[in-house]
Amino acid sequence: MADKPQKKRRGRRSFLNDFKADDSGQYSYMGNVHVYEGSVPYKTERQRVIVLTAMMCASAVAIGCIPAPSMLGYNNFYVVPFFIIELVAVFITAWAAIRLAAGGSELREYVYEKTVKAIPNRAPVAFYSALACVLANIVYLCLNGFAEKPVASAAALLLHGVIAAAAFQLRRGVEHEKWSVVLKTASEAKTEAQAEDDGVFPSVGEEPAEAAGETAPQDLGEQSPAN
Repeated sequence: MADKPQKKRRGRRSFLNDFKADDSGQYSYMGNVHVYEGSVPYKTERQRVIVLTAMMCASAVAIGCIPAPSMLGYNNFYVVPFFIIELVAVFITAWAAIRLAAGGSELREYVYEKTVKAIPNRAPVAFYSALACVLANIVYLCLNGFAEKPVASAAALLLHGVIAAAAFQLRRGVEHEKWSVVLKTASEAKTEAQAEDDGVFPSVGEEPAEAAGETAPQDLGEQSPAN
C-alpha cells in the first residue's frame, strides 16, 4: 500500500513542512539553515542584543511604576494610548530578541524569519511610539504642569528616551548582521551527521558500514599485490 503524500501546511504552521519522517517515524528538520558570518564575534553580538533588550524591558516596567503626572493625571487621554502601544511593541520586540539570543549561531528557517527578519520590523514601532510618548509627556507638562513631581516627570521622559535609543540600536545591529544560507541538501547532510554523533541509526539509503565509521574496502585495482 502506497504511503499517502504529506499534507502541506500553510500559515503559521507552514514551517512543519520542513520536518520529514523516515520509515521509523522519527522526524528530522530538512529545511534551510542560516549561519552567522558577521565581522563582530557572535558572542559579542548576542551580548549586545541581550543588554539592549534588557534596557527596553526594564525601562518600560519602570515607567509603569513611576508616579508621573502624565500617567496619573485626569487629562492624559493623549498620553496613555501611546504608552500602551510602546509597551506592546517593546515586549514583542523583546520576545524576538530573546529567541534570537537563545537560537545560537545557526538558525533554522522558521526561527530566522521570526527573529532576524522580524526585529527590524518590530523595533521601529517601539522607537516611534517611545518618541511619541516623549512628545505627549512634554505637551502634558506644558499644559498641566509638574503637579509637584518634577523628578518623576523627568524620570519618565528619560526612560522613554532610553527605550527609543535601545530600539534604534537593536534594529540597526540586527539589520546589519550577515547570515549565509545553507541549502536543504547541505542541511540534510548536517542533520544526518548530528544524528550519527548522537548515536541515532542512519537514514534510509545510508550504508551501515559508513554510518558506523568503518572504512569502505578499497577498489580491487588499488589493493597491494600478493607476496
